[in-house]
Amino acid sequence: MKGIRPHGNQEFDVRRIFLKEDAERIKELQAHASEFEQHYPQHMKWLEMALGEVVTGKRLAFGIFSLAFNTQRQPVVELVGCTILKPRRYSNVIEMKNYFIRKSSRGRGYGKALYKAVEEHCARVGYDQIESEVPCSEISTIGFFHRMGFHITEMQRSPYKPSDYHYRIEKLLVPRYHGDSYDLYELSLWLVGYYYGFSNIKQVQLGKHFEFELRTSAFLSAKNGSGELTLTGNALVVESSDKDVSPWFSDMINSLQRSLLIIFTGSGFNPKGLELPRDVKVIEEQSIHRELGHLFSFGPPRFSREKIAGMVVPITPEYFSRIISSGKNVLSYFKTGPMGKYLRQGNRIMIFVEPTPDQPTGGVRAIATLQEVLNGAPEYIWQVFNERNPVLTHDEYLTFARNKHDVIGLYLTKFVQVETVDYSTLKKEVLYDEPDPLDIGHYYLSMEMVSRFLQRMRPLNHLAQQYEYDVVLSFAKEDRHYAEPLAALLIQNGVQVFYDKYEEANLWGKDLYQHLQSVYRDKARYCVIFISKYYAQRLWQHHELIQAQARAFRENREYILPVRIDNTEIPGINETIAYIDLNDIPIEKIAQILISKISTKS
Repeated sequence: MKGIRPHGNQEFDVRRIFLKEDAERIKELQAHASEFEQHYPQHMKWLEMALGEVVTGKRLAFGIFSLAFNTQRQPVVELVGCTILKPRRYSNVIEMKNYFIRKSSRGRGYGKALYKAVEEHCARVGYDQIESEVPCSEISTIGFFHRMGFHITEMQRSPYKPSDYHYRIEKLLVPRYHGDSYDLYELSLWLVGYYYGFSNIKQVQLGKHFEFELRTSAFLSAKNGSGELTLTGNALVVESSDKDVSPWFSDMINSLQRSLLIIFTGSGFNPKGLELPRDVKVIEEQSIHRELGHLFSFGPPRFSREKIAGMVVPITPEYFSRIISSGKNVLSYFKTGPMGKYLRQGNRIMIFVEPTPDQPTGGVRAIATLQEVLNGAPEYIWQVFNERNPVLTHDEYLTFARNKHDVIGLYLTKFVQVETVDYSTLKKEVLYDEPDPLDIGHYYLSMEMVSRFLQRMRPLNHLAQQYEYDVVLSFAKEDRHYAEPLAALLIQNGVQVFYDKYEEANLWGKDLYQHLQSVYRDKARYCVIFISKYYAQRLWQHHELIQAQARAFRENREYILPVRIDNTEIPGINETIAYIDLNDIPIEKIAQILISKISTKS
């Protein structure tokens, strides 16, 4: 996703172009451009061919759009520049063609902004070199690309106009890790190959073990002299989620008789009781994020993988309008992998609609619940989702998926259109973070972020829920260790929960007596009460209970859902009310029961 961003007194938006409508805008922009007419006599014919390949996904195109006003003083988004890229087969080189900024928009920083976005994209998806060509007479263009870091490799006669000469130019890119930032195994493979320079990498045990080599010139012995020496080694990957690695880990270390052993460990790994050889190199995940985070395309993780509760997914205004017009609240959508592979059923997906004239920074305009997520080859993903109301047509999907190794398919339910939460508000009031607009479509959401969004969202259509919360939790502070995991499990599964830790910003400065009265009496579908000896002693919990009882009496239906920690009797909660006993049923099972009850009621 790319948002309209301030640049001096200008506002601009750089985004990939693949729709026919935008391709037509490129033709209009470049029609009768003197630079092309002078050096490329068949330019418009070539452009027609190239844009056809853009629409089918064989080439890439990027455009830079400026916010302006038409003659009626209405805001419009204008295309002011573009470029077309052609991946070179069987290599990590991409060729940049047709770089153009319209004359009236030059000197305002658009050219640099467009190039930086293109370079960022190329580095992220794995290209290590950009090549291009410039007519030798275009001194200002040559100077521009020199400032962008390109150097001239050769001068050659133009294949387009015999009397012209061109400079071939190129720029090497710093390799980036563009995998999922939570995937330690893929990160380890990348570090060993790209950062440490080892080769011939072979996966031995997926997710845990791979081999590598390093060939180098070395002095072998007085008898044999100098020669090529091949160092072989192994890497073990121990995720923080591996519960019991000691037996496997010890056996692997004892069995690996190699000259080099590297161990990558997750943040929760505890090596206590494990004997490691002296020459073993241990690399901790946190140190990678701290020291090499600048090489991550999408930045290092901001919270543990267990806290993932959703994601922001960008969508074009055209596709969003298509969803609204369909009138359906279930749909399938697709995003580029691998970011998103750790989403789970029940997570919340915020639909971020890209900029429009009335929303120049873009914003979240809908929210949905994730029913199923799959990461795999493009052909397989389409087979799974093509009959589940996909937003894209088959041709559009083929264009989107071309040249991609993997695609993530998202099957979404409970789609609800909401009042727009713009990019600035999303950063300040929901994310508490400053993600680059280019990164927003790769942004995992924590339970706290989802909860803050659910608090402030205002549904627009009839699919909106009657209550602000599905569940409110009432408990004594001594019993927080029971309430907190239940709240986390519910949030992960898309349930709207009132839990005080998730409400700190919202509660600050409020009259808590009046506010909590409203929350526990009016704003939730159910109230879960953790009954214990501590609960009976607390004044605030007594206040919450009174409000919950008033609601239950008023509606004459089940509202209070008791969870017994012990046998303490609580005045007002009759012994005849069915309850769940924590001594018999674990928190995980209680969460499942509650989710089922909410779903049935919905």
